[in-house]
This record gives sequence, C-alpha cells and structure tokens, in this order.
Amino acid sequence: MLNRGEVVTVTFTRAAGAKPGVTKVLYQGVEAGQLTKIEPSADGRRLDFHLRLVPAAKSGLNSNARFWLIGANPNLSDLSSLKAVVSGVAIAMRPAREASPQTDLRGWTRRL
Repeated sequence: MLNRGEVVTVTFTRAAGAKPGVTKVLYQGVEAGQLTKIEPSADGRRLDFHLRLVPAAKSGLNSNARFWLIGANPNLSDLSSLKAVVSGVAIAMRPAREASPQTDLRGWTRRL
C-alpha cells in the first residue's frame, strides 16, 4: 500500500475537461501522478480533485506547493494549450520546500 504513492486533494474552480483515470499530473513534463476522482467541495462552490502522486512527491507537498491546469484555456499563442486540445488537459505541479506539510491544496487555471 505504501508504494502506491501519496494521495492529495487539490481544489479548483472548474474541471476544464479533466477526467479521472485519464488526466495526468506532470512535474517538469514527466508524469508524477494521475487524477483519480473529482467531486464537489463541501461548500459546493469548487471541485475537489483527488490525485495519486508518486511516492517521491511527498516531501514537496506543503502549503507552498502549486498545482494548475495545463490547456484549460486554449490559446493560439500558447503551444502547450493547443496540444492539450488534442491530448487533453493535464495538471502541472510545482513542489515546494520549507513549509508546513499539507495534503489539502488549492489549484488554479492559468496559461503557461
């Protein structure tokens, strides 16, 4: 069970085409996990994305870690967003150091 990775919840304002079992979590272009479930948050205003990350990601999961949707806003001047139109949305992550450990995080939609 320990080798299955770290499970975190990241809250987004919209799903933007993300699909459980299909949408990948990327760290510097390398697959670091997968979206396992999407459900409405307790207040009903946002969506909780449940992610399973590789075990090595645990040390970077804290209040300074960042997650965002790649390709949620297709744009002709952004090649990565156009690629997502074909391959689907992905979730990018940026681990962080020197902050309190955390597994409930906030994500956002932005263009890279």
